[in-house]
Amino acid sequence: MLTLPPAGQSTRLTLRSLDVLKSEVEVPDPIDPLGPLDGQDGPIPTLKGYFLNFLEPVNNITIVQGQTAILHCKVAGNPPPNVRWLKNDAPVVQEPRRIIIRKTEYGSRLRIQDLDTTDTGYYQCVATNGVKTITATGVLYVRLGPTHSPNHNFQ
Repeated sequence: MLTLPPAGQSTRLTLRSLDVLKSEVEVPDPIDPLGPLDGQDGPIPTLKGYFLNFLEPVNNITIVQGQTAILHCKVAGNPPPNVRWLKNDAPVVQEPRRIIIRKTEYGSRLRIQDLDTTDTGYYQCVATNGVKTITATGVLYVRLGPTHSPNHNFQ
């Protein structure tokens, strides 16, 4: 721990030994859309071999009200990432038997059953592994289906 002197006073620091880790380092993208990790002022150098990337983009879906939508977040990383889902920048709240988030071998799956037009929105998959955070966005558009009225004869 280093204690700084009160304002106006100066101190001399002598470094007697310095151990240097001899390995290659990677620096994460400084223009991360979510900014630096909490408590960090800039990008964190990481040891070679650490990574985090999407295996494919989050799917866009247009589907009829009442149906089921499944969005996949396929991600790989070392260390293995944790995945969370956002809808229009707010956390997705699970509802029993309707909105279900499951961890999968490739990342995560968001399943929404009995769709309503209020489910329409931008769905973001946020993956983080303690070294880096990445996001991918898919659009879910729920449209009204044909209305069945006793006055119409559908064939």
